[in-house]
Parts: sequence; C-alpha cells; structure tokens
Amino acid sequence: MVAFAAATITGTWNVKLDYQGQGGNATLVLRQDGDKLTGDYSGPRGDAEVTGTIDGRKIELELDTPDSEIFYHGRLSTDGTRIDGTYDFSGQRAGTFVATKPSDH
Repeated sequence: MVAFAAATITGTWNVKLDYQGQGGNATLVLRQDGDKLTGDYSGPRGDAEVTGTIDGRKIELELDTPDSEIFYHGRLSTDGTRIDGTYDFSGQRAGTFVATKPSDH
C-alpha cells in the first residue's frame, strides 16, 4: 500500500472556473515553503498576489483583486496534479474550480 506523500505544489496551474454555468480560465503560479503558499494569479478578475496554506491535501488560497477578495478552498489529488474545490467572492457569490498542473513531458 502506498501512502500519500506530501507533494510540492510549486509551479504553474491552469485553472478552469465555473460560476453558475459560465466558464472562465485563470493561471496560478504557486510557490510552497513548508505549509505556506505564495504566488501570482492572472485571470478574468485581473492580476493579483496569492497567499495561502496547505495542510496535507487541503489547500486554502486568498487573493485580492482590484474589485474583491477571492477565497479558494480546494483538495489536492493524491498524485499532486489536480486541485478541485470552490471559490467565493468575500463570502457572497460562489463557484467551483479545477486546477491542473501540466506534465513536465
């Protein structure tokens, strides 16, 4: 039996967003230092700095765009190549997202 090993999520992630049936795409560039995450976001809401945490497979991200704070709550796949979860705009409107890490080959 193979146990889940703590994977680094440092790198570029392609994000597909869904909000009430409307899709969008974004890019996250994340850097991991222990359980702390930092990085950059580029997407439909503009560009923003990202801060967050990782605890096992649970990921929490926060970004401040020019017009709102956006919170991402996700779970990393066991192979470390996908994050599924929800996002919300300051606790008011919510949607879902899937982030995938392109393969290196």
